[in-house]
Amino acid sequence: MHCTPEHPESRKGPLLIVSGFFPPRPGGGSELLRSLLKWLDPAEYIVATGGLPHGEARTTRVAGARVHHLSWLPAIHRRGHQLCNTLQIPLAVARAAWLARRERCRAIVGVFPELQFMVVAYLVHRLTKIPLAVYFLDLMEEQHYGGYLDKLAKWLQPRLLKAARPIWTISEAVSEHLQHTHGVEAWSLVHCYNEPIADRAHLNGDFGKAGLSLFFGGLVYDINAVALGRVVRAAGGLDNVRINLFGPNSEELLKRRVLLAPHVRPGFISSREEFLAFLAAQDILVACLSWPDESQVGSKELSTIFSTKLPEYFAQGRPVLIHCPEDYFMAHFVREHDCGWVVSERSEKAIAEAIEQIQTDVETRVRRGTNALKVARLFSGERVAKQFRDDLERCIGKDRRQRGKA
Repeated sequence: MHCTPEHPESRKGPLLIVSGFFPPRPGGGSELLRSLLKWLDPAEYIVATGGLPHGEARTTRVAGARVHHLSWLPAIHRRGHQLCNTLQIPLAVARAAWLARRERCRAIVGVFPELQFMVVAYLVHRLTKIPLAVYFLDLMEEQHYGGYLDKLAKWLQPRLLKAARPIWTISEAVSEHLQHTHGVEAWSLVHCYNEPIADRAHLNGDFGKAGLSLFFGGLVYDINAVALGRVVRAAGGLDNVRINLFGPNSEELLKRRVLLAPHVRPGFISSREEFLAFLAAQDILVACLSWPDESQVGSKELSTIFSTKLPEYFAQGRPVLIHCPEDYFMAHFVREHDCGWVVSERSEKAIAEAIEQIQTDVETRVRRGTNALKVARLFSGERVAKQFRDDLERCIGKDRRQRGKA
C-alpha cells in the first residue's frame, strides 16, 4: 500500500535526493528513482538535479515531485554537459545547502552515476552536518572518465565511503565488490517494478509463426554497443526476424555504431504505459554487455552491472536473451534462476542458434517464462521501499545517538 500524506516520515523533515538523473531526463537512474518514489509521499522528499543535455529525449515527469534544478547552463553534447556540471559545482553546492537548511532535511541521498552530483551531495553533507546516504548504480572507481574527472572520482570515493551510511548498491555483485575491495558494509537495494505481474506465462506453440520480433531497450553506449552489434547481425541472418532498438539514441549514434539495417527499427516511447504495452507484445527481450576488451569501461564495472531493464523484462513472462561473458553477474543471475537464455560466446552463430531454440523449444520457453514471472516478484516496489525506509531510519537513528553522546 502506498504511503499517505499522514505517513510519519513526512513529519521528520524531507529527504534531499541529489541526482543528475531524474525524469524527464531518460536513463536507468531516472526510471529507478521514478519507481522507488512512487512508494513515498511527495512530502517525504525533495529532488535536487540538473538540466537536460541539449537534444536529449524526454520522458514523462514524476507527478507531485518537488524538483529543484541546481544547474541550468546549456550543453551542446554529452562532454559539454559534463563540463557544465563541473563548472557549476560551487553554485550547485550553495543552492543545495540553502535548500537543505530551509526545508530542514533529515538526510541527504546522493545517487550515482553522475559524478558531479555526488560531489554536491558530499559537500552539502560536510557544510550542513546532515546525515548522508549514497546509492551506487555503478562502480565509481571503474568509470575511466579521463583527465580531471578521474582525479575528482579518486578524491571523492574514499570520502563518500567513510561518510555515508547507509551505502546502497543496485546489485549484490556491487555490494560484494565494495565490501571485499574497500571493507565497507553495503546493502543491495534493487530496482523495483510496480506494475501488475501475470500469474502465468502465455507462450503457446504458435510463438513467432508470423515472424519474430526482438526488443532491446535503453541507451546504446560503450558498455553494450559491440555485443548488441552481434545480436543485430545474428538476427539479420535469420528469416523473418526484426529487432526494435528503443531508447534515447540518435540515428547518428546508431549509424556510427553500425546498428542500422533493414531489419532494425529504432524508436523511443516516453509514456510508461505505452512502453510496457509495446514490451509485452515482443517475442524476445534482449540485454547485452560487451567484453572487457571491447569497452573502455573496466572489467569490474562490466561484470557487476545489472540492467535496470531486466525487472521490466522478467515481468512480461517473455523469453529473455542475455549476451555477455559467463562470469558477469547478469549471466550468473539469469542462469541461477533459469529465467532466460545466456549466450557467452562471441559468436553470431551461437546467438542465432539461441534465437531458433527459443522459437522451437516450447517446453523450455514456458518454463523459463514462468520462472521469469517468479523472479519479477523479487523486485516488488513495496518490499524495496520498506527496505529503503528501514535502512535509512536505522542509520540516521544511530547517527543521532552518536551525536547525542558527543
